[in-house]
Amino acid sequence: MKTKILTLAIFTMATILTVPVNAQVSFGTRHGLAISTLAKTGDLYDNDEMLFSYTGGIFITAPVKGVFAIQPELNYICKGRSDETTEFIESSYRSRYHYLQVPVLARFNTNLSMTENTKVYFNAGPYISALLISQNKPDG
Repeated sequence: MKTKILTLAIFTMATILTVPVNAQVSFGTRHGLAISTLAKTGDLYDNDEMLFSYTGGIFITAPVKGVFAIQPELNYICKGRSDETTEFIESSYRSRYHYLQVPVLARFNTNLSMTENTKVYFNAGPYISALLISQNKPDG
């Protein structure tokens, strides 16, 4: 519970600190499909136990100067693996880990665009993450 409160406090502070920077602050939502697996390092070639899940969140973009902006986000993502068989037990199970991520990104806007409705930009920055739910269920 302390981790959730800390995550919420950091996101709130990042939002409050970036809002007064410029009057052109924009808000938005993010939705998508996440594909994840829990594989050993270097063992991705034969790993077909992928888990498909929803990912989404909200973000605030606050311009700093010129082409640079700060973009704090609050994202939900589910990671895991399905149809995993252990060496010791002859059964398969599904692992799911639900995370709340709070990245604070530096955003660089470019002048590259195909139309007026599209923009190309680059993000980079650190994030913190909190594990909300951990599930390990046997299949069948």
